[in-house]
Amino acid sequence: MNLFLLKYGGTIAVAAFSIVMYVDQVVGMISFGITDSLQPAISYCYGAGERDRMNAVFKLVRNVMIVISVGVFLLMFFAGPGVAGIFIKSEETELTVMSRTAVKLFAFSYLSGWIDSCYSSYFTALDRPGRSFLTAVFGTLVFPVAFLFMLTPLWGLNGVWLMAPASAAASGIVTLVLYRTLQT
Repeated sequence: MNLFLLKYGGTIAVAAFSIVMYVDQVVGMISFGITDSLQPAISYCYGAGERDRMNAVFKLVRNVMIVISVGVFLLMFFAGPGVAGIFIKSEETELTVMSRTAVKLFAFSYLSGWIDSCYSSYFTALDRPGRSFLTAVFGTLVFPVAFLFMLTPLWGLNGVWLMAPASAAASGIVTLVLYRTLQT
């Protein structure tokens, strides 16, 4: 990632990405906490043969994650550029402009970024480590690398920022296919 940031935006792009990651870590921890908390309930219900209860728990967590992801997207898209300013000195105008663009484009990743963590926890709870592993590998390695190589020649630095939403969407689709083909 840093190689692409340095190539298309220099050290200021690396600093801008760091600012995006500060905010993203907070959102990621909330998402991970919520989605990982479903594992014991899902595992218990699955083992006890309580499929209706298992589906109800998963539906609740999924709905909560949808609401949170839309809320975070709206917050980051509209207020995120202001939040980025917390980490920047007022005289650093180039970093401020670049960070604001980065935050707005990266914000789209929140719309589908929750899918991987939610369904990966679900697969783990059902003792489907292969599906959980595929979800993690596609979401954190395959699609991010592929989209960096595809988007940066087209859009330069904006391609780096758009890599996150593109890979989250693509990985979300793969994850949903893995879910639809799951036999429980």
